[in-house]
This record gives sequence, structure tokens and C-alpha cells, in this order.
Amino acid sequence: QDIFNFKCVKIAAKPSEIVVTWITYCPSVLTHVKYISGKRKIRIRGNMTQYTNGDREYFVHRTLLKRLKPDQIYCNNYSLKSYLQSIFKVYRCGNDNNWSSMYSFKTLKDGENWSPIISVFGDLDTDHHSLLNLIDDVKKHKFNILYHIGDFGYEAESNERSVRDVFYTKIEEITARVAYLTVPVNKEQTKNSSNYNNRFSMVNVANGEKSNFYYSVNIGTAHIICFSTEFQYSMKKDSKYQIQFEWLKNDLIAANTIENRRKRPWIITMAHRPMVCSNYKDECATKRNHMKVSFERLFYKYGVDLQMWGGGYSYQRFWPFFEFKVRNGSLNEPYKNPKAPVNIITAFDVQIIIIEYFKTRPIDTTLQRRNKDHLKAVTINKSGYTRLTVMNRTHLHIEYVSSSTDEVADEVMIIKTFHGSYNSKSNLLTPNWYTRTLICSFAFLLSKNIKKVIEFFTILLF
Repeated sequence: QDIFNFKCVKIAAKPSEIVVTWITYCPSVLTHVKYISGKRKIRIRGNMTQYTNGDREYFVHRTLLKRLKPDQIYCNNYSLKSYLQSIFKVYRCGNDNNWSSMYSFKTLKDGENWSPIISVFGDLDTDHHSLLNLIDDVKKHKFNILYHIGDFGYEAESNERSVRDVFYTKIEEITARVAYLTVPVNKEQTKNSSNYNNRFSMVNVANGEKSNFYYSVNIGTAHIICFSTEFQYSMKKDSKYQIQFEWLKNDLIAANTIENRRKRPWIITMAHRPMVCSNYKDECATKRNHMKVSFERLFYKYGVDLQMWGGGYSYQRFWPFFEFKVRNGSLNEPYKNPKAPVNIITAFDVQIIIIEYFKTRPIDTTLQRRNKDHLKAVTINKSGYTRLTVMNRTHLHIEYVSSSTDEVADEVMIIKTFHGSYNSKSNLLTPNWYTRTLICSFAFLLSKNIKKVIEFFTILLF
């Protein structure tokens, strides 16, 4: 039996940093990662922590790799064909007595001027052909980053230890090769989410610190926020729910500064329990959904473009809506300059193979009905994953890929010529913004602060 139960790589605070995490069943004096950069063989020392789950002890090893080159394949062979065939590997983890198998990974590009391809999937079981297809896609380097926003093995609650170990061993072929990011889910709530919090090493880009329950990262022209839907609703200021809410608010405020929103106009959120759904009886299908009441207005105010959810047991794409009212960009082009965030529930391990297209055209309605079907554009009850391509500052391409046929079952292009609060008529990328800029400049001129005007336009243009 391999003593290295689970290995994964995750982006840290910068594209040039990667956190490698792995788990063993016995302690070790030293924790190391060895990797190859060009012709250099490098060894980095990490740290080890310990936690208990049931009757078994787990030892979690973490190593931070710094000063990596962006968009770099770390390979000890210069043949691209050999690399794509996964013949040559790049890193291994362990100590002088025991080393893991060898794996390869590629760092992300730096800056905003590139188009990241992101795989987003929901609930994932321990035994399904969907996982094999995802492994194959990862080995072919079809994605820059993975977001797992669903459950980690359906049976983890009933047979906790053994199922988790089998599940994490199976997904190792994915998590050890590409940056793998997660969100808290309902099946991981036992023992105060101890298993989830100990196994994973999410890093918040704002401060570079570990933050498994809520964090944000910058990828290309997108600012992606992950948060927990598992905190119990509470109005107390010191509750986990309110602490996360304040963090979300502050993160959105920072993302909406003129400089940040111009660099990364797309704001995307990732979480588990859907804000709204219609295919099963749950809190998300009622108006009593406290999360919807709390977060919907916050995301609307700060101009969140896309909200991804992973716990709906099917793929569902909704019309842009706010407070149960459809707010399309127009009747013929609902996703061009929508007047509210777009919500998508992504499934993965769904057994039923039925496709139901509810509407071929959006409904022009403002009625606030209890039945949510008027909000829903497409439902697909077929195993698959969602592929996001952040093409540029104005176009975001979304595809739902069937895992059985590898064909695109649904796709939509969100087009936004401006980004910002849906409450405001003006925006960071609209002519109104430039008008305000000119007014401010003339105000400076009138006050004869020529030096400040020159500095202002220097920052604006360059």
C-alpha cells in the first residue's frame, strides 16, 4: 500500500508559488519536495502537522515552492511530445527513506493578458467513469486550474475513513498535476470540518495566509472568490457567518477599486449550496433561504458577474435574475450586458441521462413567482463538468461538457462592455467614467495644480 495517500498542488499568493500537500499514515523527521527546473535539481523542506479521524492518525505535509517561473513546464526532458505523453515527471515528495511517485505540473501565467481555462465540477463519487475522463483531460493539459465545489465522495458520511481514503487516492492523478482548489461542503461538517480543514491548504491572495473556508485568487482578468455556505446563519457579529460576510464585503470593495476592476473586471464566486434551484426540495428552492437573502444583495451591489454552485445534483443555467425577477440584457441577447449576476449550478457525477431544455427564448417577465422555472434557462441531468474560458475583459465563455461523450452539452457567452455595480447607471468601463475623469481633470486645472494633473494622466495612461 502506498503510504502517500493524497497529493495535490495549489497556487499560493503568486503565480510563481505552489503549495504541495500530501498525507502519510506515519510521521517522518523530514518533509521534502524534490523537483527539476531546467537542468537544476532542487530540494525544498516543508512542515508536518497531525490530526486524527476515527481510529486513524494522519500526518499532513506541506511544502511551499517559491520563485517558480510563470507559465513554465518543469521537466527534465526537452521533448514536448514526450512530455505530453507523460513519460517524464517533474517532482516527488517524501523523505530520505520513502519517496512518492513522480508527477509534473505547470505554473500559471503572470499578469492579466492571457485567457485561463478553468474546470469547475460539483459532487464527485468514488467510482464512476466521469473521473477517468477528467483524469485524461488533465493529462492532456486542457485546464490551467480546477475548482472542486461539490462533495468529496458521496458515502463519506456513512463510511467516513475508508471512503475518503479511497476517494483521495483516486483523484490523486488530478490533484498532483494541476492546481486544485476547493470550497467547504455539507458532507465535511462532522467534527467541526476537521478533515477538510486539515487536508487542504487554500491560500488567500490578499495576505498569503492559509484560509480554507473563504479566500480569493486572481487569474488572468478574473477575480475569483470562494466562500462557505455551511456556516450556520447568525446575526451575531462574532459568529463565523458574520465574520465571513464582512470578509466577503471587504474583498468585494477591494476588487471594485478603479485600478483593480480595470485590471480584473470579471468577478466570479464559487460555493457549494446553490442560492436558488428548482430540481429538488431543499432550502435553496424556497424564499426562506437565508444565504440568498444575505448574499444576493451584496453580490448585486458590488457587480458580481458569475456565481457558480456545486450542490444541485444537475447542471442548471439560469437567466440573469435578482430577487426572483429576470433581468436579461435584452430579450434576444439575455447574456449581453445582463442587469444581474448569472447563476450556474454545475454537476458532475449524475446518473440520470436526460436533457430538458425549459425554454428556447427567455421569458420577458418581472413577476415574482414562487415557482423558479421562469428563472431557469437550461437543465441537464447528465454527468459532466463546466469549462470556463476567461477570453478577455469583455467575453466569458461557459461550456458544460458531457463526461460520457466529451461533447459540449450547453454553452453560453457572457458579454459585458462594462463591469460594476448593478445599482449604478455609471460604471468603470463606460463613457460616464471617462466623463467623470475629465471633470476631475478640469477641476485640477482650475485650481492650477498642473503638477497633479500631469501625475494623474501619467497614472491613467501608463
